[in-house]
Amino acid sequence: MRKVRKSRRDFAFFLNWLLNPKKIGTPVSSSTALANLMTERIFRTDAHVIELGVGTGAITNALIRRGFSQKNLTLVEIDDSFVRHLRIEFPYANIIQCDVRELKAVVDLRQLQPSIVVSSLPLLSMSYRDRKIILQASFDLLGRSGKFYQFSYGPRCPVPAEVLSELELVSDHVGTIWFNFPPARVYEIRAAV
Repeated sequence: MRKVRKSRRDFAFFLNWLLNPKKIGTPVSSSTALANLMTERIFRTDAHVIELGVGTGAITNALIRRGFSQKNLTLVEIDDSFVRHLRIEFPYANIIQCDVRELKAVVDLRQLQPSIVVSSLPLLSMSYRDRKIILQASFDLLGRSGKFYQFSYGPRCPVPAEVLSELELVSDHVGTIWFNFPPARVYEIRAAV
């Protein structure tokens, strides 16, 4: 049953990618290995996590396997079909359908006191301005002690060095999953000391 559900998820992901490759970023959902690497530095399972660009929920499932309650997860996704899937798959999570660049205007998440943002957004296909907006909005919610996790298919951090410098942030390469399709690198972004 689980294999059939994963096949359906992968097919839905592929169809969405065909319709809008810039918005989705890859023809397949994140592998289990990538999802595990994205969450490996997240230890406080009582923390509130905001996940951006959730897709079919591969990283959400990794967070749940680590012990997170769905009630401590806010899932932000723009695609209608993904949102419908997420509402069925994660009925107790807080699911918000919007463009992440408009997140602060749509809802005030500060009352949740998030400490972690996990992002699967295709930052490399976004403009410099949009990447800065997303990072600024995330750290406005997180505060200076928060952490932002991002993966990328590129050879370096998808947040330009100028954005990191302007926002007084630093990035740390967590690791690379070579057997993901395509190979992916994971980064932790945090306030500069």
